[in-house]
Amino acid sequence: STAVSFIYNSTLSFDEILEYMLKDFGVNAEASTRVQRLIALNAFLIEQRRAGRKSVVIFDEAQNLETSILEQVRLLSNFETPSEKLLQIMLIGQPELKTKLQLPSLRQLKQRIALRCTIHPLSGDEVRDYIRNRLRIAGARDLRLFEDRAVERIAEYAGGIPRVINMVCDHCLVSGYALRKRRIDRAIVDKAIEYLEEGERAPSESRDSRRLVRWVVGTMAASTAAAAAVLTMHSAVGGSIAAPIFEMARAARAWLLP
Repeated sequence: STAVSFIYNSTLSFDEILEYMLKDFGVNAEASTRVQRLIALNAFLIEQRRAGRKSVVIFDEAQNLETSILEQVRLLSNFETPSEKLLQIMLIGQPELKTKLQLPSLRQLKQRIALRCTIHPLSGDEVRDYIRNRLRIAGARDLRLFEDRAVERIAEYAGGIPRVINMVCDHCLVSGYALRKRRIDRAIVDKAIEYLEEGERAPSESRDSRRLVRWVVGTMAASTAAAAAVLTMHSAVGGSIAAPIFEMARAARAWLLP
């Protein structure tokens, strides 16, 4: 069993990070100062070790952490026994994190990093497999909703970055549903990219489609909100919608869900 604290807000001060960690670990100690928080954290980690459990803290978007915060995070690794560390620390971030760790002021932190892992941009074939896997997770029965030329264009634009692939595919699925397309072709991808780059849509789209897409894309920040919009509009449009189109809607509904 492992106790995990996930720090996703990179703007927190170190004292706030300590407070957040204690809450995540379920420590209810009355700690109002940094010293009290450190003592409470140390007591928790020792108890975890005695029970044979591990403790991990994960910092997301770590490239955005201030240098002074990273140095204090390093000091958390001083929680240890004569034989092992009591707290495992994971720094997860963009490539800028590697650059930041080269700073002379973070030399000691860099020296304590025992394991490094880099996720390189996906190749064209990997982008295709990635899209199909996300469709499968979303519940799609047809994993070839995206035509080959559409996938090639997505891979070219995204540069193999999963986050960008997700964003483009999300827009494509909603646009495809709005336009009642059976498949996502390159033209839909080009329009999605144009929208992402310029915030404009081609005038050839119908008024209803533009209104639907604009309303749905307005909630795109949350995939579940987009899903609700798609399902609502499906019932509002009325009439019989072909199974492939509903398949596209269902994929849009859960595209960004893990």
